[in-house]
Amino acid sequence: MVKLDEKKFLKPEKKYRTNIIVHNWPEDRTLMMDAVNAYGYAGVVTQPPLAKFSAKTFGGTVKEKRFFADPENVAVFKDIMAELKEKDLSYWLYDEEGYPSGYASGKTLEGHPEFEAKGFYMRRRAAYEPTHVNFHLDDWSDKIVFAAKYPIVRTANTPRVPGNASTVLYDQMTPVPFTETSVVCDLAPKEVLFIFCVKSAYEGSQCTHNTCSFDRQINLLNPDAVRRFLELVYEPIASGAPGSFENATAVFTDEPSLMTCYTRENEAWDYALMPWVEGIFDEFEKEYGYSLLTYLPLLFEGGERAYSVRTQFYRLVGKLVARSYAGQISDFCRAHGTRFGGHYLGEEFLDWHARFYGSYLEVIKRVDYVGIDMLRCYPERYTRNSVKYAMMAVRKNGMTDLMVEFCPFSRKETFYKDPFNNALGTLSLLYLGGAREVNNYYYSDFLQYPPLVEANAKRGVVNAPDPARMTQEQAMYFNDYVGRLRYMLDGLLNETETLVYYPIEDAQSTCQPFCSYPGEGLHPIDIAIKTLTYAISDAGHDYNFADDDDIILAAENATLYGTPVKTVLVPACTAIYDHTLAALKKLEAKGVRVMFVDASPAFAISLNCAEVVELEELDGVSVAEVVSYLDEADARFTAKAEGAVLQKARYTKEGHELYFICNSTRDVPADALLMHSEKNEATVYDPTDGSTHRIRMGEHYTVPAFRGVFILFD
Repeated sequence: MVKLDEKKFLKPEKKYRTNIIVHNWPEDRTLMMDAVNAYGYAGVVTQPPLAKFSAKTFGGTVKEKRFFADPENVAVFKDIMAELKEKDLSYWLYDEEGYPSGYASGKTLEGHPEFEAKGFYMRRRAAYEPTHVNFHLDDWSDKIVFAAKYPIVRTANTPRVPGNASTVLYDQMTPVPFTETSVVCDLAPKEVLFIFCVKSAYEGSQCTHNTCSFDRQINLLNPDAVRRFLELVYEPIASGAPGSFENATAVFTDEPSLMTCYTRENEAWDYALMPWVEGIFDEFEKEYGYSLLTYLPLLFEGGERAYSVRTQFYRLVGKLVARSYAGQISDFCRAHGTRFGGHYLGEEFLDWHARFYGSYLEVIKRVDYVGIDMLRCYPERYTRNSVKYAMMAVRKNGMTDLMVEFCPFSRKETFYKDPFNNALGTLSLLYLGGAREVNNYYYSDFLQYPPLVEANAKRGVVNAPDPARMTQEQAMYFNDYVGRLRYMLDGLLNETETLVYYPIEDAQSTCQPFCSYPGEGLHPIDIAIKTLTYAISDAGHDYNFADDDDIILAAENATLYGTPVKTVLVPACTAIYDHTLAALKKLEAKGVRVMFVDASPAFAISLNCAEVVELEELDGVSVAEVVSYLDEADARFTAKAEGAVLQKARYTKEGHELYFICNSTRDVPADALLMHSEKNEATVYDPTDGSTHRIRMGEHYTVPAFRGVFILFD
């Protein structure tokens, strides 16, 4: 019989517990550190102080503020590190004074306006009679970077273009002379002129809709801008506080993005922007072997004709961000003895993966400690695929740990109706999906720590308990529970024979820039993925995402990262890589079940040319049929309960089968019937109280609402 260390499960080691985020320490910070320890935390996320406080105890008012990487602040941070070590508290090093990372409180751009985030936009002038064009750049823009004209033809009815239409012949480009500020030319009848201009990516972007400032942000595509950020923040901390990087668990970067995407649906602007950096057109030609200039209009218009060009462009942008930002800072962190981590923006959906980074996965593959954040921190709105997407990079990098920044900032009114259970329920699901390290904004009520109460009382200050924060008793339970999850899952990856294809090319190919954010509505591919994956997991089946490289790798011997592949599900997408289709056919030849869900892709796109190939329609299967198929194919171990939703993942622990099952149903304890096709008995490890129980298959075990339990087989 397998028997883990029950004492370590009951009282997990400190390293398995969560971290609290402390952006600024009070002057009497050692008392605050004592509170962090007393409430059961492993450590903190912190940085050099942002301000000097007038009060000597936690909760004082700001007296003085200076840039956090100034020598005076770094000297204080050196003392903070020594005190954290003395108190046996680990730490993550936060890399920005505010948010998002990269702007260094505006200092990165001081004297360097060329480092600002940029985008390029298109202006279109179509002529159906002789026309003279006299275009002048407006005062919001930097310069014109290209101009060209194309013929227009009248097309007859087609299945995809009903009725007569004026169609641009995008292959027949004629360059037009231009200066940085003007284009003057004559257009013949049935000609269209396209002018491409560069401007700052600022108004309506994340720059003006974040929690910190209205500051302009750096261009993640510009390696010189990122280098300037390193010089302003990373290097002063490394030199002024020796050991600050080496002793950190990792460095925490926070949601830098390209800024070319508008983020509020109630605003409209004059410029639909594509990401820009000097030399990007040349980089495109190096990457794909042909000039983008001919096809520039297809980034903004053109329907299906544009799919390959757009996909190639966004994929390139992702590689450039990975090289310039994630890669450059990762190299610095490695050279200074730590790992680069934190998280990026818009992890939840493929459409955002393209809009904010070109290719989100390309960027996070380049870091050493992959992370996400979780904003909707209650199980009913938990975005379960965020962790699944990020886990692709974890596996590719040969790692097992994923960080989650736990931020109950979205729909606060719902979270704070029952914050303690909402937090534990959401974290249970996060650990089920792959999270292992928690950096927490769900705070404890440290002001009720007895020594702090006493210190404040001497000042005549009495602080009432804060119901929105955890009591000391709750915090200790919270850290015990989460610590038990990590103790059981530490170093483990889930093992599932079901892959869901990650069709980022579908989002990229249909990703046209806009002048007004489309609002809460999801991209069709995100609707398809959510519908499919939620149905799978709600039925008690696990899955991993696999991108095109993973599918090619799996096609070699029908395994991926050591786990057999039995099923590949392709969500209903419009476009798919031609090389992915070829790999799927190889998998089918090896006996893998490949299922196109609802509909097969309509177009194949290539990384070798600008052409798009229309595909023959294949039979699709419904989501219900997928679930029914998995009910039979994935029946080795089942946990079923009337009136409750149980989600499940399988692992191998010390050579034995381990399952983690979570009850994601509010207020409903799950009376789970446990069945195994080959095993008769198992041990239940219950993280709610640290207890263990022997159980026979065919018996029931109660999983509390918003909690999980482990089933370990001999």
